[in-house]
Amino acid sequence: MLPLPALVAWLLGAVLLAADEANAASDRWFVARLGTEAAMHPMLSLHVVSSPIPEGGGRSTVLEWTIALRRPLQGREWRIEMRRRQEEREDATGRLQSLRIEQDVDQVRTVATAAVQGERVLAEVARHGVRSARELVVPSGLTLLGTLAFQQRLAALAERSPPTAEAPWRTALLELVGGELVVAEQRASFRGIAEDGGLGYDIASDLVPTPTALVVSRRGELMRMDLRLGWLRFELRPASGPVALFGAAIDAASMVAGAGPAPRGAERERYRLPEGLRVPDDAFQTQVGDIVEVRSEARAEPLAESAPWLSRTAFLEIDDPELVAWVQDALTGRSSAEERLEALVAAVRGRITTRDLSVADGSALDAFRTRTGDCTEHANLLCAALRIAGIPARREIGLIRPPGAAHWVGHAWVSAWVDGRWRHADAAHPGVPRSCYIALVAADPQSASSTGGALLAALDRLMGREIATVTDQVLP
Repeated sequence: MLPLPALVAWLLGAVLLAADEANAASDRWFVARLGTEAAMHPMLSLHVVSSPIPEGGGRSTVLEWTIALRRPLQGREWRIEMRRRQEEREDATGRLQSLRIEQDVDQVRTVATAAVQGERVLAEVARHGVRSARELVVPSGLTLLGTLAFQQRLAALAERSPPTAEAPWRTALLELVGGELVVAEQRASFRGIAEDGGLGYDIASDLVPTPTALVVSRRGELMRMDLRLGWLRFELRPASGPVALFGAAIDAASMVAGAGPAPRGAERERYRLPEGLRVPDDAFQTQVGDIVEVRSEARAEPLAESAPWLSRTAFLEIDDPELVAWVQDALTGRSSAEERLEALVAAVRGRITTRDLSVADGSALDAFRTRTGDCTEHANLLCAALRIAGIPARREIGLIRPPGAAHWVGHAWVSAWVDGRWRHADAAHPGVPRSCYIALVAADPQSASSTGGALLAALDRLMGREIATVTDQVLP
């Protein structure tokens, strides 16, 4: 299934804000509800404690939140829980000085730390006992503010010269995405004065391109926040204390309806997309107008550079000795690239023996050790195994409508570079032709943030709508 719960998790981290009067101590609770017009369910409890730092006039803030989601499928339901603690220190001007994030997802802890030195950010992430350090750069002209200082700045801006949609106020955001810390641009556009006197803003960023409606008081206190993603609604409100989380259901299996006949898995299938949706053109698919043609076999084309598709990432731990040994054993007696590809698809399918949708987004090593997961874990483990074998590979994210199915289902799979072209590989659904899939975002070997943002934008245009099979349609 599409890694939507993982996207929701970092989406919340990228937009959750809470504020109180500048330099004053505060202790506040918030609850977030997620659902449709018919039903909204508590899915997040947030506790924010902020204290002034006597020396220097700065501020220390701790944000702790728990997220609970439910994933229904075929009469069963899986529960996902994620916990996160974030510690920040701001200077007297509100600039972020340091950050520490402890995040527990799928019984795996990720610890990220950052020290801000002017326009440089010294970041380190530890996961599975492995530490990776990198230096980030705050984009020129942007300021990296603390969480609370950002909202207080919004209140101050509205009093002086409110930003507009044509010239939004721009700042920087530091967030943990896909196991890595990233710096992104954040934009605030003034919407006007709300009925209750609050200051309304639309907030968007490179991480969350869909605008979030935010209302703050004239002191910079959070009053409410709302986000719409297709037919999903997200509402954050102040609360008197912690709230029991029964979890909100996210059913990725029925978010996009299928119209027309189910695809047959022919050499070429054509689909009519909802108005305004653009999908990437690549060796497997081409879009003209609102029609996308998807091919079972990719066009032959040169691979400009193989190194990005052979490298390690936070969720593809290709340097783990146990994982490397398992791949080498699976390849025993397999000489050609074709044989190696088939052997690894079979090995991954045999390794993940428990289908469990309570996994939010397990890495390759997570899937290998627990032998548990869904399509996301199959894709991560297969992609890592192929790279260990020296076969360039990339993880694809989009939709699948298997022959005979009524709906399009969120899905993740793999493409591998074999004998001069990309080859379709799916350990979760082997045997389904690539013409029954639609990739929603272009694969990016380096940037989890850009991939996630593009996926959220695509889902915003897809949820509650339909994709029609129109194989007889002739492309111009």
